Amino acid sequence: MNASIALAARGLRLCVGAALWLASSAIFAMTAAGSAPLETRPVAGFHTLHTFPTGQEFTTHAPFGGVVRADDGNFYGTTLWGGEHGQGTIFRMSPRGAVTELHAFNGSDGQYPRTSLIQGRDGLLYGAAHGNGNLVAFNHGAVFKMTLDGQFTLLHAFSGHDGSGPQGLMEAADGFFYGTTEGGGSGHAGTAFRISAAGQFEQLHSFECNRDGGDLRSVPVQARDGNFYGVTYQCGRQGMGTVYRMTPQGEVTALHHFDCVARPDDGCMPEAGLTLGRDGELYGSTTQGGKYNPGQHVGAGAIFRITIAGKITLLHSFALGEEAGCVPASKLVQAQDGTFYGTTYYGGHARGENGSGTVFAMSPQGGIAVLHRFGGGDDGHTRATLARAPNGLLYGTTPFGGRFSGGTVYLVGEKSLLPASTTGAGER
Repeated sequence: MNASIALAARGLRLCVGAALWLASSAIFAMTAAGSAPLETRPVAGFHTLHTFPTGQEFTTHAPFGGVVRADDGNFYGTTLWGGEHGQGTIFRMSPRGAVTELHAFNGSDGQYPRTSLIQGRDGLLYGAAHGNGNLVAFNHGAVFKMTLDGQFTLLHAFSGHDGSGPQGLMEAADGFFYGTTEGGGSGHAGTAFRISAAGQFEQLHSFECNRDGGDLRSVPVQARDGNFYGVTYQCGRQGMGTVYRMTPQGEVTALHHFDCVARPDDGCMPEAGLTLGRDGELYGSTTQGGKYNPGQHVGAGAIFRITIAGKITLLHSFALGEEAGCVPASKLVQAQDGTFYGTTYYGGHARGENGSGTVFAMSPQGGIAVLHRFGGGDDGHTRATLARAPNGLLYGTTPFGGRFSGGTVYLVGEKSLLPASTTGAGER
């Protein structure tokens, strides 16, 4: 894992420190392999719905996870910090940007949530807190559920033996919620688990670093064959992460071992989870690697497609000096027309500026169109997975920046669909 950590640090220095000199105003970015850009030039607009204030310990701020649109038309999310106890919150946001705090974590029911919530088929919200959860001395995280009006129930507190640092949940066809942990387990490289809505918990797999991969930072997705597919950020044969398949019983097989040093057309260190495409294939991203320009010793991230049999295809490589950004670290979302949407954590600005990430659209063939480039000021610094509303608007969060520096909730989409005004940034 030391080699992969060094590689990541080197890649971030290259990405953040390089001058993105591209001054062209063209919105399309070609892949390294020359794949075609999107056929239609998007008419994109950007709007900040809410800015979280900061500066006080108990002020709700830093939404690291994205938002989820619930059946009532409102959006729900979490903040890493703030609340009555300063240990994070769950909030509701109206379509116009008015935010209401629903729950403040106190340490005994969880602490510092940093992943997105999901809405179960029963209408309740489910999620994970990265720290604590009754076992305060162990600080290994918790899983919870909550009604839309804020009635909170702790479902499971992790001990370390069954995992440490849960990365969120997904609801499977069998009605159980499946998830992963960043660390813990017998191999100390993370675990996979499932839990019922009533809190019945079962550890399914303990990851072995060299064989399976380790350091899981996202939840798997269930494919049409009924199995679960996901990624590990580190470990594997080369220490640069893997793509794995897991049966519902917990049997894990590594389908691909990333190696962006020996194979310059491969990615490495995937952080975001996989997306099941409309074509039945799996799509994902890596924070490093990909085809890179001469003189670069590590790529700036890539997007790939992989079959359930393990055949991987590189679709797009993010390069320094490109307005599309670099270090894609959020899960892709796909629209009905097949277009994928995602974000990058760094880059995106020309004229010698480093940039604070982008929102982009991608064709299934890998052509990229930039929808917004973050400046890190009033518009924030992006990271989280996007949520797509029925009208086609994309909602996202930034954990940093904004007018009051505590992060934002924003939307991107056709300018004609953007609201003329909101209830006011920072309004509660």
